[in-house]
Amino acid sequence: GDGFLLHTSTATAKTMGLLLLLITPFISGFALQTEAKHEYYVGVAEAEWVHEELRISALFFEDDLARASGLSSSSWGTPQADSALARYFTEHLRFEKPGYPRFEWIGHQMEGEQIRCFLRCELSGPSVLSAPLRFDVLMDSHPSQKNLLHLSVAGRRKSWYFNNHQRVQKLEKP
Repeated sequence: GDGFLLHTSTATAKTMGLLLLLITPFISGFALQTEAKHEYYVGVAEAEWVHEELRISALFFEDDLARASGLSSSSWGTPQADSALARYFTEHLRFEKPGYPRFEWIGHQMEGEQIRCFLRCELSGPSVLSAPLRFDVLMDSHPSQKNLLHLSVAGRRKSWYFNNHQRVQKLEKP
């Protein structure tokens, strides 16, 4: 074809040009706004009790986790990233009961702008899940951070909500 503008009048082309000139700043502003920091700070963790082990998969925004753990975004996928994240999660995801084991860092995987973190903890039966759990990942760097934990045991599920005022919750078997 001849192209769209060849079939329009000069006045229509000028009007379209003026319209494009007027809306470009709004489009650019929208693009800049969407690239800026997100307004909501929510982490979600799925925990599953399997064969005397609590397995956790937690999802957080990459930029927030990088800042909190002292990493650069180019570090993801390196042994240094795993080491830094393991140290960070050891401090911010743990049972608050003496004698309880710590979570073991398994690794991480990028999912777009988010990072999925994998951890596990060996426990001696689901009855031990009545211990208080600290889940304050990102709460020091983002006071409005909220973390959700969904725990599944034998097909039953229960959820807990953690925030800056409630960093520790007592888990109960679903």
